[in-house]
Amino acid sequence: VELAQNMATQIAFAIDRVRVEEQIQAQREQLQGILTSVPGVVWEASLDRALGPRLTFISDYVQAMLGYTAAEIGEGAGWRDVVHPEDRDRAARELEAIVASGQGGVIEARCLAKDGRTVWVEVRATVTLDDAGRPQDVRGVAMDITDRWRTEDALRDSRSRLAGIISSAMDAIITVDQQQRIVVFNAAAEAMFRFPADRAIGQGIDRFIPDRFRQAHAAPIEHFGRTSGSSRTMRSLGTLAGLRANGEEFPIE
Repeated sequence: VELAQNMATQIAFAIDRVRVEEQIQAQREQLQGILTSVPGVVWEASLDRALGPRLTFISDYVQAMLGYTAAEIGEGAGWRDVVHPEDRDRAARELEAIVASGQGGVIEARCLAKDGRTVWVEVRATVTLDDAGRPQDVRGVAMDITDRWRTEDALRDSRSRLAGIISSAMDAIITVDQQQRIVVFNAAAEAMFRFPADRAIGQGIDRFIPDRFRQAHAAPIEHFGRTSGSSRTMRSLGTLAGLRANGEEFPIE
């Protein structure tokens, strides 16, 4: 009887263990399904006080994004080898600052894909604390933002070229906003009005027009701003007068 009871207990224990393992497997499959739908690399790292953050989990999406399997990156501090050498120390410092804050933050850095491509990555990290309020581990998602960086880089180049053209133009170029405050005042405008650009930016355009001409200048510009269309030429305002910094007037069109 005792033997039968022991066997029954062992069988019940085995059945319970199988059920637990099945539940764990189901939870893993559910988690993997969730991770598969995330367009980024989900990761977790424990905090080793001597060695720093060490990877304990990285999702399979890393292969789609960087070409490495999770096993190839491996556990520990292998993540550093994937970060571009020029960004590696900075990224490590920023991650340390996030950990020290005990909250979270965002890091942007270049990573090296397995095929040699450079991939811009945005890492959003959060920190979990132990019962004593000390950082225990850090986890987050790494997203590929290469296309965004290329767009922003192209925009910066375009703005730089435009600024170069404006600054080197022989004609005075002045741009105003809807309130007719100056937002661009190139070198030729500085020479013409004998007024530095850093002081002109933000001032009203009427600062450089004598009183008797201000209404004639302001009204057509206000009307022009209210009309539709993105590529238009405003009719000539005729002969006006400009006002230099020393109070001297001179004819302008």
